Amino acid sequence: MAETLAELRSTVARMRRQVDKHDVDLYQGSGKDDPSLTTRMALVEDCVGKIRSHLSRIVWLLVAALITGTVDVIVHATRH
Repeated sequence: MAETLAELRSTVARMRRQVDKHDVDLYQGSGKDDPSLTTRMALVEDCVGKIRSHLSRIVWLLVAALITGTVDVIVHATRH
């Protein structure tokens, strides 16, 4: 779980750097023909997709922990 959260933080930081770099390139006039809105939307969509993937993994880990914890409680209660 901690590893997944660390990956999520890393992904968000990397996406933020990409968007910031894109903004600097636009400000400095890097000569890209790409319209800024289209490029920025592509970066945002990529970021959202990766974050959604990480969040999905976190939800499944929480569900697995809940099920495991419930089973442990039931087993413990039936033994005593």
